[in-house]
Amino acid sequence: MIIRTVHVDTGAGKELVRTLRNRFSFADHDCRNAVTEILDRVRQEGDAAVAAYSAR
Repeated sequence: MIIRTVHVDTGAGKELVRTLRNRFSFADHDCRNAVTEILDRVRQEGDAAVAAYSAR
């Protein structure tokens, strides 16, 4: 799996975030909740959270 860095302060980064967020309109409720929980944890804990999820 390739992991890219996205700079959300750029126009391209903001557009990518918008596109990714809009994908949720088609996702089921449980999936959306799981992803939201992961993103919140990564925002709060940073790289430690990413490492923990990657180890799973």
